[in-house]
Amino acid sequence: MSRPKVLMFIDWYLPGFRAGGPTRSCANLIDHLSSDISFYIVTRNCDYQSNSVYEGIETGEWIERKSGEKVMYLDEPYLTQERLHKISDSQNFAVVYIHGLFSSNFSIKTIRYFKKLETRLIVAPRGMLRKGALALKPWKKLPYLYLARILGWYRTIIFHATDEQESSDIRKWFGKDADILIAPNLPKKGLTRQVKKKKPSGGLDLIFAGRIAPEKNLLYAIEVLSRLKSKGVRLQVYGAEYDKEYGQRCKNLAAGLTNGNLIEFHEPVRPEMMTKVLQENHALFLPTKGENFGHIILESFMASRPVVISNETPWKELDSEGVGYDIDLDHPELFVKVLEQLLEMDDKEFQEMCSKAADKFKSFSSDQELIRASKTLFSDSEGQN
Repeated sequence: MSRPKVLMFIDWYLPGFRAGGPTRSCANLIDHLSSDISFYIVTRNCDYQSNSVYEGIETGEWIERKSGEKVMYLDEPYLTQERLHKISDSQNFAVVYIHGLFSSNFSIKTIRYFKKLETRLIVAPRGMLRKGALALKPWKKLPYLYLARILGWYRTIIFHATDEQESSDIRKWFGKDADILIAPNLPKKGLTRQVKKKKPSGGLDLIFAGRIAPEKNLLYAIEVLSRLKSKGVRLQVYGAEYDKEYGQRCKNLAAGLTNGNLIEFHEPVRPEMMTKVLQENHALFLPTKGENFGHIILESFMASRPVVISNETPWKELDSEGVGYDIDLDHPELFVKVLEQLLEMDDKEFQEMCSKAADKFKSFSSDQELIRASKTLFSDSEGQN
């Protein structure tokens, strides 16, 4: 029996990595399901915030990657009507799956084109309807959403929500009768060998991994560090500077720290190196304003490292599990208190947290219900009203 063919559109895909979560979500989905489904991905031929074409990649042709997926990398003008016709006619696609809502090429054009063909069409908002996400460039996003709803552009489309909160966000914008399938994001495949890092009392190495932009809240993280009464903390920041002005504010504040703590800035980490970098530190520090999933949080557990994050992610009640802390952003003093506790923590207690973090990843990644839910996306069943 032949495998169903699924056509996907996404702004940035592998070998790109600078776009973060959406790229990782797509790659993980394909890694887990490629034995049952033939995936065809259409994407840009360069990474996020880069004009450099990927090396050794031919543009405009289907190229098979290591998980068996076929990828077409495009240059500007990306998706013309002619290109869409060519792609659509190249295979008998059972499903068209679109990542995101606001990309003029890889979301808006493709939705309108394939809706006319009455193709089974799935749209994954990827957290773009969260309150925090809509607060960024609202003058662009909100008028589009209002217009799309009035004109019924998303009527008959099935939405992929990754949790109940995203399902609620979708209904808020597209009506209570919106067709929705809920399937959580899938973890990165495989297990990682636990690597111990000694934790001296009075020493704490933290890592912030994510693009340098207001929604990731690096400035808040630095402000928290500035309020520490003790020294001995080092924060290593790995991320692309999405907002230059914001990035400069972060660097200025970091340079002005007077409490003896240190902040270092680095380029983004390639995915295959992320586990190693996480394991070189004691904990992930990410007081984000909102995450649809938070792949870096799960990767931290995979690396057997605890996390200090905001409560604006799906990862909740971490303290009760002994794997970290999820804290209300309205209470920076609680972040200060937790970091002070981690700073003074001895090696024995820290290693216990690391073991529990590794166990949490194993438990999450072995849940077969996650795989089943994702397979349902590409079956003939309709969404839930």
